Amino acid sequence: MTINLDSKYLKLHYLKDLFKRSSKFIGIISLTAVSLCDTASAQLLTDEEEQMTASQSQSNQRVRPYSVTLSTSAVSSFHRFDSIDKTFGSDYGITGVYSFDGFSVIASTSGFQDYRGERKWYWGDASLGLYRGLGTMGRINVSGTLTGIIPMSENNKDYRRMYTGLIAAPLFSLRMDRYGVAGLTLSYRPSASMYFHQHEVALNGSSNTRYSFGQRLRASYAITERIYFGLSASYARSFTYAGNSRDSYGFLSSLGFQLGQKTSLEMGHSTQGNPLKANGIDNELVFFNLRDSIAFVSLAIRI
Repeated sequence: MTINLDSKYLKLHYLKDLFKRSSKFIGIISLTAVSLCDTASAQLLTDEEEQMTASQSQSNQRVRPYSVTLSTSAVSSFHRFDSIDKTFGSDYGITGVYSFDGFSVIASTSGFQDYRGERKWYWGDASLGLYRGLGTMGRINVSGTLTGIIPMSENNKDYRRMYTGLIAAPLFSLRMDRYGVAGLTLSYRPSASMYFHQHEVALNGSSNTRYSFGQRLRASYAITERIYFGLSASYARSFTYAGNSRDSYGFLSSLGFQLGQKTSLEMGHSTQGNPLKANGIDNELVFFNLRDSIAFVSLAIRI
């Protein structure tokens, strides 16, 4: 039963952090992510977060070089409430940022409170990352993060016996107001991950992931100065130690509100799945389904 509950927690965090959505209005909100094969993934910043980190890094040097963000999310799947597969609970995260000489060090951890069954608390993995703006390529802004994972979740620490993981991810973003579309920002983020485990196979019999390569496309539109809408699409391929691969995809849509200078509210929906049907030939890409979709409402405060 414990493994099943933990598996639901992992699925929830894959859906949420495949895109690393978070609000563009408050800077850094970085929760624990999980990779496509239930192995820890990087705590990657969203496009908006990286843009805010860049400006924050400059302003922090004039004011203070650090910030802390607290966040919480209420999440629910679309299963019937009496279904064993139902996900219903709250996620809590804390992220600290320290900026110096054009760099930002980002430390983050999170946990999940399940409101069903045994109402267990699950720790997520922690992460320590380094962010830096890399300048421009024509009109495209370029930045990047290098992140290390500290295994704290039951799945990675106890079942998968993971030592750590390393993730490198550049970000390429383009503000379309330069082309007459005010408020629209497009971005592309490729990523490469490498994981280190004590064994090639987890204690529950599943294969551990050795490498993972992903990419994400995102469109963010500022409806007003205080309201924005975002759409993201991600695709990734992971490889086990034996060389077997698995593909996964995900979609996310969200609507965000700035409630104050340091507070934001966001609500949305995310889904994920295998791009191939059971026959391994036909494609199966869906934006929404009752089996794998998650609805969320998030609140974040920077202090």
